[in-house]
Amino acid sequence: MVGRLNQQKRYDRALEVARKLKGAGYNLEFWILGDGEQMAKLRDKVKEYDLEDYFLLKGFIKPPYPYMKQSDILLISSESEGFSLVACEAFCLGVPVVSTKTSGPTELIKSSKAGLLVNENIDDIYMGLKYMIDNKAFRDECSINALEFAKTFETQLKMKEIYGLI
Repeated sequence: MVGRLNQQKRYDRALEVARKLKGAGYNLEFWILGDGEQMAKLRDKVKEYDLEDYFLLKGFIKPPYPYMKQSDILLISSESEGFSLVACEAFCLGVPVVSTKTSGPTELIKSSKAGLLVNENIDDIYMGLKYMIDNKAFRDECSINALEFAKTFETQLKMKEIYGLI
């Protein structure tokens, strides 16, 4: 996960999902790259839930791309999201996305077929993320779709489309 640690991004949902996955026996790490007003609250919850080795608050890292490239999945658990630059960055790196159904990610994922859209509750986020984790073939397909969709961000290609319209 990459972004500002504020209420709108709902990292608390991701923390609850991490707790459920750990309880279900999954051995993985959530990397949270960012800083903000929710950092202290999240840090306290991580400690309370005994997730210090599972839910890793890395802080602000610039650029985040080496971490993103190493990731298997990008999770977006926001309650509202405009155009999702972080989803586009993940696509460019071939990283599939699991996101709540907010406007920007919904449009991007429907267009790209590079991830899963889930409802904005902990159980649905958990099930979507679990599905992506458990289904490597689907995850690989989403990764290929992400890289293919990322080609649409190429400036020269877009300029040709614009010139074709005028």
